[in-house]
This record gives sequence, structure tokens and C-alpha cells, in this order.
Amino acid sequence: MNDAVAGINEDELSSLSLEVLDYADRISEIFDKIDACMNKLPNHYQGSPCSKLIDYYNNLKIYYPVIKNNIISYSDDFIALIKKMQDNDKTLVTLFQNYTDETKNKIKSIMD
Repeated sequence: MNDAVAGINEDELSSLSLEVLDYADRISEIFDKIDACMNKLPNHYQGSPCSKLIDYYNNLKIYYPVIKNNIISYSDDFIALIKKMQDNDKTLVTLFQNYTDETKNKIKSIMD
């Protein structure tokens, strides 16, 4: 027989989910600050090396949304886990209730 037990602390997981969203916002702010600095670079540094650096950075920054979305997906996964555990709890309650009802009906039929 499988003696698996599963449980989560919903409050802590919800809190962690919000914390992860906060991290996503903070990383987005950091990316914006880097963008601002890189946009100012040609004002102070010009030439082929600057152009290459800017090109390299522009190729790199296209991944910023991917990074942010990946972080957000962790939060979404935590929320999905909470929902899944709640659904499983409801299923178990229904199974126990059905079993209880069946047992009561069998007892009643025996007693009649």
C-alpha cells in the first residue's frame, strides 16, 4: 500500500508567490536602469568599440522579457500548486462523504 502523504502551507506558499512577483518587478527595474545607462553611453564614448558594445547589449536585452516571464512563471506555479492541493482536498472529502453515505445506507438496509 502506498503511504504517501502530501501537504503544503498555503499561507507561506501564497506569501512566497507574492515575494517572487516582487523579485520580478525588481529585476525589471534593474533592467530599466541598465537600459538608461546604456542609452547614455554614446554621449560619452564613441567609435567602433562603443557601437559593438551597444549592438551586443541590444542583442542581450531582448532576453529581458523572457527572464522576467520565467520568474513570474514560478509564482504562477506556486498558485497552481495551491489550487491543485485544494482540488485534491475537495476530492478526498467527496470520497469520504460518499463512503460514509454508502456505509450508512448499508447499515440501514441491514437494520430494516
